[in-house]
Amino acid sequence: MQNLAQEIIQILEDKKAENVVCIDVSDKEYLVDYVVIATAMVGKHSFALLDHLKTTLKAKGVEFYATDEESEDWIIADLGSVMVHIFTQNHRAKFNIEEFLQTLPKTPHLESKCHKTPIKHLIQHNKHKTKRYKHKALVRKNHTQNHKRHI
Repeated sequence: MQNLAQEIIQILEDKKAENVVCIDVSDKEYLVDYVVIATAMVGKHSFALLDHLKTTLKAKGVEFYATDEESEDWIIADLGSVMVHIFTQNHRAKFNIEEFLQTLPKTPHLESKCHKTPIKHLIQHNKHKTKRYKHKALVRKNHTQNHKRHI
């Protein structure tokens, strides 16, 4: 597991996040290499976890490309190679992102996966601004389709 992902897990667990998992999606067709998922005890705890992540990691020079803090039920932080999801218990169960990530197709040619050279990194910086919205929409669409199948 990548060092940044491990550090994020430790920070979240130190602040009492529950059921913290890291999913390696580096070999799949996805936006990042690792996804860290955690459950907050209550909504306010979600914001406290994100604040602590920002304070700790920014002091170490880690860049937060984007965060989605509109709802205390589901917060997303995009750190480039790692995406962090902080859910309340009900939203985590509702969207079941772990299952969604497990169903992603494998990358056909790993060498074709975008590697972050300085110029590509600058181009990607602008893409990160909209990535979190596309991600939420994709997860919600998948949840809706699965829900309709069970009806």
